[in-house]
Amino acid sequence: MIIWLKRHRKALFIFSLLLVLFVTNAFHEKYPDEFDSIVGGRYITEGKLPYRDWFQHHQPGAYVMAAGVLSFAGQSFVKFRIGWEIALYALLVGSYLLLSRRLPKRNLSFYVVLLFVIGLSGTYFWGNMLLADTLAGYFILPAFSLLFLKDYYKEKFEAKDLMIVGWFAFLSWFTSMTYIFIVAVISAYALYLFMATNTSKKFTAKLFTGGAILAAPYILFALYLLVTGSIQDYYWANVVYNTNYYIYNYPHAPGTPINPIRYAVVIFDTFINNYFPALWGIAGMPIGNPVQVTLAFSNAVAIALVIMRGRWAFLFPLLSTLVFSNARSNPQSIRETDYQAFVYIVTSMFNGLFSLWVAKEMLDEEKLTYSKKAALSVLYITLLLYWIATPIYFAMKMEQKFFPKYMGTAPIIYNRPQIAQYVNALVSPEDYVFIGPFDFEELFYLNTKRQPSRYHWFLNHAATSKIKDELIADLMKNRPKIIVFQRGFAPWGGDASTYNWWMTDFLDANYFRLFKLNETLSDRQYRWKLDNTINFDIDGTFNFDKRYQKEILEKLLKLGYIEELPKQK
Repeated sequence: MIIWLKRHRKALFIFSLLLVLFVTNAFHEKYPDEFDSIVGGRYITEGKLPYRDWFQHHQPGAYVMAAGVLSFAGQSFVKFRIGWEIALYALLVGSYLLLSRRLPKRNLSFYVVLLFVIGLSGTYFWGNMLLADTLAGYFILPAFSLLFLKDYYKEKFEAKDLMIVGWFAFLSWFTSMTYIFIVAVISAYALYLFMATNTSKKFTAKLFTGGAILAAPYILFALYLLVTGSIQDYYWANVVYNTNYYIYNYPHAPGTPINPIRYAVVIFDTFINNYFPALWGIAGMPIGNPVQVTLAFSNAVAIALVIMRGRWAFLFPLLSTLVFSNARSNPQSIRETDYQAFVYIVTSMFNGLFSLWVAKEMLDEEKLTYSKKAALSVLYITLLLYWIATPIYFAMKMEQKFFPKYMGTAPIIYNRPQIAQYVNALVSPEDYVFIGPFDFEELFYLNTKRQPSRYHWFLNHAATSKIKDELIADLMKNRPKIIVFQRGFAPWGGDASTYNWWMTDFLDANYFRLFKLNETLSDRQYRWKLDNTINFDIDGTFNFDKRYQKEILEKLLKLGYIEELPKQK
């Protein structure tokens, strides 16, 4: 054991340092979409099934990962985030170790640097959070990497390689359908490589074997949906709802299906019109904030090296990955917190650091003409300059975030719900509670495990007749004693009442708010004593079932949440 430790002390030191970096990232920032993943994970740990037992229009990958972490973290966001960073570290290091089994180690020498850069950028791009887009990026990265390196170095692409690419591509799709075009292209090219580099088998046999390997995870998932009776709910949530109501960057009338070919063209057009302006930014040498240009230039150099090597076929998956990684973003607006560009970000990082490694190899080892060597040297030096500046920039931004947290002048993540503790004190774990229209953090801290409806949230584009009718019917059937509802919440602007009127009408007919109750009382009035909430107007958001008015008022008084005063004349 001691001999083994001495032999691997350098690697142990490097990977221990990387672990510290990832765990440090755990304490930065919180975001509603991550609590969506966490709440879904909690539902799974309680035995609920996605789509059948609760509505969600995301793929299940993030919820499954959250459930795994919550098995150890329990009802603690702090413990969850620490557990998630350890899990993320294990995923990335495990992917590297897996790749090292399939490739010569010298071809992966740059990959550890890539992991450190990803770690340094975690707080900048919100890669530290369990979000569908970030998780999809972490899954696509090893699939893209193995495909790229096997093709570039003309390594035989075996069945094991196809399985690795296929499963990681599937896991990316399993997490987010946004990147379905990338998954399709990567899978198709992997099948092509498998068939092209295995000449000993017949075409039909290779096609059947390769197709079966790629199809296996999708078949297993389809069988799961069939066995659990979830397939219709899954199809409506992830296909019908997303394509008809949710997609915002495709020109079509609400409620009408999209044309996938036209949608691909829209994404391509957006990418082309934004990538080249981002690339031309290199002329200004923006070293002070180099990220956008570094990523764009990294991709340009990678494309150039692929062409120089004569790997013309690989241009198809390389360019497709770059284009369709920008389904919800564009390369000209890469900025802090831009997690929706995460697939583009991590694949661009790979392209840049790989290009640096290869360019150095070519300059050191290959016999090049003077003109080629001069051109390659310019590319190498320029790219190296940007890849020195970019990690420094990430490290600086990371330090700027953590210094005030360490000094106590900025908040660190904590377990501090604003209204869930009050709700928990008023109801039993067997009671129904609804908090909405969009507040996953408070839902996470509820003690009750009973949902009044599959629809535990809705936004303006989610207020379809199906959701409205089913939610109201569920609330009438499983009547919560308390409904916390922010009537003025209007995401992406606009007037909240234009889409939530049906919910507020239901509340006004069946529930009472304290200030409204006071208007009906002749001899007394009640006043809230709670004043330590930030995002919740207690008086306006707490709705109590009219059937339990006396019981609820007595409990509120007993707990000291309200006080009774004589009504002023």
